[in-house]
Amino acid sequence: MRSIHPIKESLERVHLGDMHSYNGLTMWPIFGPDITGLDYKLLNDACDQDELQISENEIATVSEIHVKNLGDLPVFGLDGEQLVGAKQNRVLNLSVLFPEKTDILVPVSCVERGRWSGRDNFRV
Repeated sequence: MRSIHPIKESLERVHLGDMHSYNGLTMWPIFGPDITGLDYKLLNDACDQDELQISENEIATVSEIHVKNLGDLPVFGLDGEQLVGAKQNRVLNLSVLFPEKTDILVPVSCVERGRWSGRDNFRV
């Protein structure tokens, strides 16, 4: 039977590591039990291996791009990751796991003012 408190139970299994500070930024690593069976690639690795194609939508808009995962593994894109090129540089609006062998539209934000020209493809 599934728990009705999966988030609470997951948080109870993690612990904070030692604090690290650098130039006014303070972070604590979060550690938890190993998760097995979760295989995925990072966005830049999948692009480097030509397993992920990122392009303008057929009807190009600032707020959405087309992502095609050609690979056999899901691909993880981190919220805020920059996509350079195409008609305008963008960043991902959310963290997303692109399923293997899929085509999807992804919400993005513009990080460049004024340019709306160039090729149709992005690079990471």
